[in-house]
Amino acid sequence: MAGRADLLGVPLGVPGTAPTRPAAVTVGGTSPRCSDRPLVVELGSLWAAPLCGDLLRRAGCRVVKVESRARPDGARSGPASFFDLLNGGKESVVVDPSVADGLELVHHLVSAADVVVESSRPRVMGQWGVDVEALVDAGTVWTSITGYGRTGPRSSGVAFGDDAAVSGGLLLDGPPGFVADAVADPATGLLAAVLTLAALGSGRGHLVDASLAGTAGWLAGDGREPDVACGVEVAPPRARRVGARAALLGADTASVMAGLGT
Repeated sequence: MAGRADLLGVPLGVPGTAPTRPAAVTVGGTSPRCSDRPLVVELGSLWAAPLCGDLLRRAGCRVVKVESRARPDGARSGPASFFDLLNGGKESVVVDPSVADGLELVHHLVSAADVVVESSRPRVMGQWGVDVEALVDAGTVWTSITGYGRTGPRSSGVAFGDDAAVSGGLLLDGPPGFVADAVADPATGLLAAVLTLAALGSGRGHLVDASLAGTAGWLAGDGREPDVACGVEVAPPRARRVGARAALLGADTASVMAGLGT
């Protein structure tokens, strides 16, 4: 059933189909081209990847959010405060990857980046002619956030936070029921940001392969409460406040591309 759902592009949570670890990290062969303010190109939408980008921005990076003209981030159509929370302070670039000029802009951006954060299925970058491994070998930190990882039996599968959490084992016995929110999304965004910052600090290119389902499985662990399993007291939830409005779609396209000499 899981294989058929993945073939059809339908998100389906199947317990026991998550990767065995939350992320895999491959080290590149050369030093990144990092400055005091690393350039992060974010090719992601909704929650996990934008959260990762936001945390990198808060850590001092310059973040350029890249969206498709035909299919911008779907979160733009949701509550404005949520979109602002995750995307305030980022520069906004819009491209059309369906035409040659648009793909050329994507290539310029990822080639100039110190870090790329993206949440597409692995085949997409190949279809766009982006050689992820070559960029990592050249010093780029490439952070890939997917439903089930870049390799493995479900690597082509579509996933959202709720169904990925089920695949990872974050579910109750008895009738199905949702938790308060799609917990796999923010957890993976946080994990990806931590791993990305560690990669930047190492002085080498890295491929960070983080998955929603794998992170959910890691969180589920052996079922013990976090304070018991990790010896860390869980802090009460605290609402974050919007610090800045998100840029309008494509507001910075001209200035960003001019800065790259295109």
